[in-house]
Amino acid sequence: MTKYISRQKFILTISILHLCMMIKAQVIDFSHYPVYQGADLGLTYSTDHSSFRVYAPTAAKVELSLYRDPLLGEPYQRILMQRAEGGTWTTTIDHDLRGIYYTYRVSINAWIFVIAGLSALAIALITVSFQAIKAAMSNPVKALRSE
Repeated sequence: MTKYISRQKFILTISILHLCMMIKAQVIDFSHYPVYQGADLGLTYSTDHSSFRVYAPTAAKVELSLYRDPLLGEPYQRILMQRAEGGTWTTTIDHDLRGIYYTYRVSINAWIFVIAGLSALAIALITVSFQAIKAAMSNPVKALRSE
């Protein structure tokens, strides 16, 4: 009987490792993402023009919103930024923006949320399954002796 339980535990361990490898294969590899080496991320301001650059390689769309008052909810202007080198998005405004507030709105593709949700679900299922099988295979007499 000892060999049978050891074999079951071995098969369970191999199955869990196989599932973990399948999940790991679907994780995004950030080493292939573009790298931006410039020193001009954010706002580059002058009285003639203002340049905005944001790093968002996974974004589907980036929008710059300009506000006259930081406490009022609606922007007075929204500008779609253009995809640029190194995973950045950029736009330039050809007038003085002194006293103007800004925010970025980054739209991310839905597949990132799907992968994150499926990964969390898989990890939860593996954890619960492992604990349930471990409890089912344990000897209740041994568990009572150790308490």
